[in-house]
Amino acid sequence: MTKSLQVERRTPWQLRLLSKSLKKQQKLNHLLGKLASLPKGDRLLITHGDNNGALNVRLGESGGRWTWMEMEEDPIPAIQELLQEPVLKAEPQRLPAGEEAFDVAVVLDVQEHLTCPEAFLREVVRVTKPGGYVLVTTPNGDSWKPVSILRRAIGMTKEKYGHVVYGYNVRQHRSMLSDAGLEPMDAGSYSGFFTELIELGINFAYTTLMSRGRTKRKSGEIAPSSQEKLKAVEKQYRLYARVYPLLLAISKLQWRRSPNSNMGRQLARALSKYAR
Repeated sequence: MTKSLQVERRTPWQLRLLSKSLKKQQKLNHLLGKLASLPKGDRLLITHGDNNGALNVRLGESGGRWTWMEMEEDPIPAIQELLQEPVLKAEPQRLPAGEEAFDVAVVLDVQEHLTCPEAFLREVVRVTKPGGYVLVTTPNGDSWKPVSILRRAIGMTKEKYGHVVYGYNVRQHRSMLSDAGLEPMDAGSYSGFFTELIELGINFAYTTLMSRGRTKRKSGEIAPSSQEKLKAVEKQYRLYARVYPLLLAISKLQWRRSPNSNMGRQLARALSKYAR
């Protein structure tokens, strides 16, 4: 066994996956860039199922006093084991925190899972200090984008992602944030066409493999959510890890239909001042 493989084996499985996730790496780098200019006081991270704790680790390294919240029960034990810190179970209509508790709230891909995201956003506003900031990510809901069309064509429905909607475009997201009492300040993206295309292929392959194997995937699961499920696709993961440098290079290419059309997910930054 080579030294690099020995090091990887000792690395927690969550961080192994993150190191080979094109989209999550791009998301993480984008978030860290935005967080660098925000207050390093009391910070909150809210996630919804598609989280194994790896992003918590890396965001925590950016500084501040972090509180971790997760909307689903199942991932919490593994996240707590990795972090060696408590993770609070959150409900969309009542977050487990007092009013005006946080200088910065980071909400990662939550709204598209909820039937009433407006109530959830009002809760985020409630726990954010006046003048604080809320940084929100959601999938881009523009249905005309090439990857969106391909996603529907191969049967990767919103239900397979555990979503109520595919996502939101920037206009819809700005409106939701404003209605909740936030002042939208900026919007951007972190994932391009090639990253989205590669990620779709990986998600499709995983859901197909798991549907044929003895280890069943749970609803909305598009990547291994436990060490057991990673082991179930270990052979395929090792193959993917070998070609990852090539995929990484491809993902950095840019392909745009027009200067204002960004292929992939949109990062709607509610880097937003709390508005009474």
